Amino acid sequence: MNFIVQWHEELESTNTFLRERARTDAALAEGFTVAARSQTRGRGRGARDWTSPAGENLTFSILLRPAADTAKLASLPMATALAVSDLLAGFSCMAQLKWPNDVLVNDRKICGILTESLAAGAVILGIGINVNMTADTAARIVPPATSLRIITGRTFDLPGLLADFLASFSPRYSQWLAGGFASLRTGWESRAQKIGTATSRGIIAGYGAYGELLLRDGSGNVKSSWSD
Repeated sequence: MNFIVQWHEELESTNTFLRERARTDAALAEGFTVAARSQTRGRGRGARDWTSPAGENLTFSILLRPAADTAKLASLPMATALAVSDLLAGFSCMAQLKWPNDVLVNDRKICGILTESLAAGAVILGIGINVNMTADTAARIVPPATSLRIITGRTFDLPGLLADFLASFSPRYSQWLAGGFASLRTGWESRAQKIGTATSRGIIAGYGAYGELLLRDGSGNVKSSWSD
């Protein structure tokens, strides 16, 4: 895939900006990427805020046109989380994937992912990676957070790191396009919360055909869930 990256010094939300850009330009190419050095009103899942001071984190959104049905689209964040974990592995950071869209290191969140469906099969993939966040800042975040700087002791060039991510994302996206969650299952299950892990809603019993979470209750019944 060819990525065209447009950097901005500050945006309220890269997802919102890209959604409006796609609305006014129906021919906007797949792979068009908007990144911001500072994001003032970013959004995560469940309407959670995601703000990022200048130069601290990598916040960006990618326009995709996968022509996938709703069931298949549900595992796109999982393919993206795998790409993030591939990126982090290059810095000796062993990531854990938390269903459906979080990436953790040492049980602390380092990345969140948000997808938004548009008209005509287009999707906006929004990603936020904690990069140059300091330990003092991370300590004030709930749930606990971490960053590449905290883990490695070095600061990172954001455009360079984005280029590295896109190089990791492209093969994972192609893999997902070709085979959906089935093609990701082995990689996902090797890095995700293990089967048998207790959560507030039950025991993780596995992951379904489309990547849905399977939970076992106290009576031994297994039910699928699309919400965390």
